[in-house]
Amino acid sequence: MRLTAVTSAVFLFAGARCFAQFHDLATVNDGQQVYFSSALRLRGTDQFFHDKIFRYSSSGLELVAERDLAPSTDPRFSNYYRLLEPDVSGDGKVLSYVAARDCYGGSGCIYQEINQGLVELQWFELTLPGKVQLSRSGRYALQFSSTAPLSQVVLKDLTTGANTNVAVTYNISPHQAVTSGGTVVYFGTDSLYVWSAGQTRSIAAPETPTSESSTIRLAG
Repeated sequence: MRLTAVTSAVFLFAGARCFAQFHDLATVNDGQQVYFSSALRLRGTDQFFHDKIFRYSSSGLELVAERDLAPSTDPRFSNYYRLLEPDVSGDGKVLSYVAARDCYGGSGCIYQEINQGLVELQWFELTLPGKVQLSRSGRYALQFSSTAPLSQVVLKDLTTGANTNVAVTYNISPHQAVTSGGTVVYFGTDSLYVWSAGQTRSIAAPETPTSESSTIRLAG
């Protein structure tokens, strides 16, 4: 069962008008499992009509995680109820996703953290402030907050528990990548950067875009 076949089946389940309501697809190495986020609910269930995490496999379509919308102790916020951006290790043993909350504080929301990262390992679950994404090996998680400009992008080793600061968030685009070996690639204010084992080097961006796309490939 390849990814193309799986995604086709998922979209057929939704129907043509619901195509855009499936997003953030992530798959294991052999394409046998696909995780995604959707506000739809399975037929015949009373699941909530906001974003949840689903898994599609040879066993069918199943709900992985959902949360009820509820007030929080701070009246400016809801709870973290919308589940988005699933990421899964290549062997399917580690899953992460982002829980988002609503902020009712107007301009006061700008520097308030509205995301919470969750990492589900075989024996326990981590809850982290900000967004999180996994390396393909499932060993590393990259923690990032775009609403706290003085905080650090943190590389977490899920095997040893070690945390390493990569860079201050105000210098970084919200789009990064982390390899199986723990190398981090991110866009800064003026360049593309590669961070590895505490060392950072820049790869200068071209001044004039060309018609041919460029691709940087990293092992893992």
